[in-house]
Formats: sequence, structure tokens, C-alpha cells
Amino acid sequence: MSYRIFDGYMSPQSDGYVHVTNAGTPIYLFDGYNLALLTATGSYGGGHGVIFIPNGTVIPTANPVGGGILYVENGALKYRGPSGTVTVLGPA
Repeated sequence: MSYRIFDGYMSPQSDGYVHVTNAGTPIYLFDGYNLALLTATGSYGGGHGVIFIPNGTVIPTANPVGGGILYVENGALKYRGPSGTVTVLGPA
């Protein structure tokens, strides 16, 4: 059995970014210095070598199996483990 985990493409754009999409949905955006995850744009606060993670649009309510979920809610970085415990790693 095999699985296809990525069905999108990477392409440099005229805006100077490399966009990685899957069926038109943004997955990554590289600008040469920074990385935006799961969004078409990033807000880097003037930083270089940083990662932007947008607020989750649907916050996880089920427990993951065999790992954890990292997400942002209202600007706070959170981790949900397999027992259902949500830990705030960085307050907003």
C-alpha cells in the first residue's frame, strides 16, 4: 500500500516568493529568509529566519494518536498531546 502525501507543486512567483500549494490551498510560503505555514502570507515582525504560523481556523478537539498537535489560537502557541492536555508554550 502506498500513500500520496503531497499532490501540489512548488513554483517561484513574480512576487519573489516560492509558493507550495496543494490543490490551490497554501501550505508553505518561502521568501528567502522566512517561512509561513498554512497561509498565503506571513507577518514576520521584521525578523529574518523566522516561522509564521497563523491562528487555527478550527481548533483541535480530538486527541492525536502517536504524537501531538502544534497550533496557534488567538496568538498563543499551543500543544495538544495524546492524553488531551493542552499546554500553552507561548502566551499571546
